[in-house]
Amino acid sequence: MSENPAETPGADSSTTDSAVSQSSSGAAPYANQSGSNRSIGKWIALTVVVVLVAAGGTIMAIGVDSIADQIAPKLVEVTGKVKFNGQPMTAGFVQTYYARKGYMGSLGPIGKEGEFKLLTNGDAGAYSGEHRMVVIWMDNSFPPKHLLPAKYTSPASTPLVIQVSRSGKNELEIELMDSQ
Repeated sequence: MSENPAETPGADSSTTDSAVSQSSSGAAPYANQSGSNRSIGKWIALTVVVVLVAAGGTIMAIGVDSIADQIAPKLVEVTGKVKFNGQPMTAGFVQTYYARKGYMGSLGPIGKEGEFKLLTNGDAGAYSGEHRMVVIWMDNSFPPKHLLPAKYTSPASTPLVIQVSRSGKNELEIELMDSQ
């Protein structure tokens, strides 16, 4: 018959479990630590948690919005004004490309004083989270020509990246400059 209790029929399983919980030296975990060392470790861990919660309240709030945007972005109102070389644009449109696949970007026509309001699939707003933004303004010739520098007209080259907040105001001021 085997000496190993796990192989012995009718053996007590607590004997096997206690053997697993011991370290390789045969001592139980923390057997060589005094009670005061364990107590100090608990206080340090508690202090770190309290400091992180107290100092990082805003970080936690921002983190929660970011996590929520990853799970289920919210459609929120986004408005703004666009200027080119210091002057309000009078025509064209603003288009965004949502950073995550699976969600639509938004589009907003530019009014006579440079103002715009983004729409997503006909509904007011843009999804919360990060978007790349392009601005399109073309002349009336055929074929039409872009009136803005090329870097603003392509999602691959645009320097315009916006963060749409799910809980705050989303009023954008966009300044475009000629590349000359």
